[in-house]
Amino acid sequence: MAIITDFNEAMKLERSRRQPSLEFVPFSVPTLLDDIKSSLFPDVMQSVNVYFVTRGSLACIVFSDTSATIYIHQLLNNTDTPKEVVTFIIKHELLHLRIPPSTVKGKEVDHPPEFWEAERSIAPERQYAWRWIWANFMTCLKRRPRLERIDVLPSWKRAWSGHRPQLEVYQQLLGIGDDEENGWL
Repeated sequence: MAIITDFNEAMKLERSRRQPSLEFVPFSVPTLLDDIKSSLFPDVMQSVNVYFVTRGSLACIVFSDTSATIYIHQLLNNTDTPKEVVTFIIKHELLHLRIPPSTVKGKEVDHPPEFWEAERSIAPERQYAWRWIWANFMTCLKRRPRLERIDVLPSWKRAWSGHRPQLEVYQQLLGIGDDEENGWL
């Protein structure tokens, strides 16, 4: 998940969202966004929209002083995606509007320590969401630590076609847990 500051990348996402895309998740994403924004982010004055797109990272946010757009990869637009996963992603992206990038040990970072601390305090579903994401999509995700994001590989279209064991099976086998160091596994 990332903040997009590159104009060309932002324009590619903008074009991508113009492609027709139905919501397949079993809940209303705009309603979920409104509920989260009003309950946890009443200080955020920008109008915020959320779109599923077929390119880029797992999720990102593009924003100005007046508006913000959260882009969630189409990989998560499925009837099997738990509401907790999208809830967590929306909270994470909205948190970027509250906690700006800062310099840590001489490096500009989008996710400073206070970001991770705030995320842990507002997102009790955080650990569950990451475990579910990695358990189901480990083969089509690529961590990009220097860029502070997780990219979705072109193989994502095959991810929903295979059989996936229950989350608990993966949790036991892989021991995937909360990474306190950087928060995004």
